[in-house]
Amino acid sequence: MAKNRDKSEESPEVAEEQVAGLGEHITRARKAKGLSVGDAATELRLEVSVVEALENDDFSALGAPVFVKGHLRTYERMLGLAADTLVLIYEAQVPDAEGWQAVAIKQDKTKSANLPQLGFIALLVAAFIGLGLFLFGGDKKAPVTPAESDGQSAVQESIVPANDPPASPIDVLPDAPVVADESVSPDAAEAVSVAQEELVLVFRRNCWTEVSDANGRLLFGEQKRGTTFTLVGEFPFTVLLGDARAVDVELNGKSFTIPGSAMRGRKAEFEISGP
Repeated sequence: MAKNRDKSEESPEVAEEQVAGLGEHITRARKAKGLSVGDAATELRLEVSVVEALENDDFSALGAPVFVKGHLRTYERMLGLAADTLVLIYEAQVPDAEGWQAVAIKQDKTKSANLPQLGFIALLVAAFIGLGLFLFGGDKKAPVTPAESDGQSAVQESIVPANDPPASPIDVLPDAPVVADESVSPDAAEAVSVAQEELVLVFRRNCWTEVSDANGRLLFGEQKRGTTFTLVGEFPFTVLLGDARAVDVELNGKSFTIPGSAMRGRKAEFEISGP
């Protein structure tokens, strides 16, 4: 609350400081304690600009009077001054400071006094809403379907009576004659009938190998010792062996002898056109 003070009761020290100015009084008290502006800001936990504004009477930079008074009371305690020494000088130097605080306190009381009334009104509104729901909401029950009211009847209806006539027998059609599909073209039938030849290669040593048939490549690369490959394709087979003596060749289950004319040292390159 704001305090109404009689200026005639103010101490001579306060009256003297009013003439000197609040900022000058703070500066002298700080220097008497041997503190710099930075030291005072550190002790007060304020920014240096706030301390400088207090000592330069630049109160407009500090906001509302209530904040200025808060800083002054903190400064008083740090400097060891009597309580409200700086606040009294400030109120005398800034006439609107005390009146502003009184108005602010009055507004706060008005707001706090209205809170119980608002709570009572809210309680009445909630009571009326509850009463309306009780009187007009009714105790409505969901409609009950026949299946829910009598579960047994619903189950009984789903059971077929035993004396119902049996279903009519299904007519069985006589076996239809099988008709050959004539949609296959002669060319396709001929392609299906083309014989597939089987070429087997047994490797006793590592050997570079290339094998192709009428449709493309079947085997390519260096084959390892002890491996066996069974190749199925169409004539003609084109065969290249890097080491012909390292490979045993079979054609359709029979041993195949590599022609001597195909040998070029250890290498052999030949074509198999038929058995």
